[in-house]
Amino acid sequence: MRNLNKLKILNPELENKIKEMIRLYYNKNRYDLQKHYGDLLKQVSDKINNIRSLEELDLEEFVKPNGICEGIAIGMDFKKSQFRKFYNEIKNIKIKINKLHKEQDTSELISIAIKIISLIPKLAYSKGRGLIDNNFFKFMKVIIGKLREKLNKENFEVFDKILVSILAYHTYYNPKEN
Repeated sequence: MRNLNKLKILNPELENKIKEMIRLYYNKNRYDLQKHYGDLLKQVSDKINNIRSLEELDLEEFVKPNGICEGIAIGMDFKKSQFRKFYNEIKNIKIKINKLHKEQDTSELISIAIKIISLIPKLAYSKGRGLIDNNFFKFMKVIIGKLREKLNKENFEVFDKILVSILAYHTYYNPKEN
């Protein structure tokens, strides 16, 4: 059952855009797919910018089939290995967060916050080398920034589930890399 207090991002227009992206993918129309992908990431980023914490997001809208994560994954124009490298760092941070006994452990929280914010320069490096696209870079800056503003286990869990879903859908649409 959906939580009525969560921010709804998906509207009929955005749902249709994601369905159209899937159709374009199967028709191998990369140009139009990239236009929709850029629009999707901009709309989602704008909504995320206007919330206080990631916990406010309706996670179901992100992870469900034909949801936001599938739309992002289908439009990503870079290799899974690039995303995988980034996600491995997230998993290491997740281990540290799960080891926290209480959120008042300030020195450890500061250390984790620094690790999280240092992901942005790593993404910038990949973008600068043409290994990830600009739309994804901007989206990740927004979502990482929002996580950093209110760093806790619950927010990190939402962040992690979004990234896992993107990775899963990306693997589905790109099962093998050359």
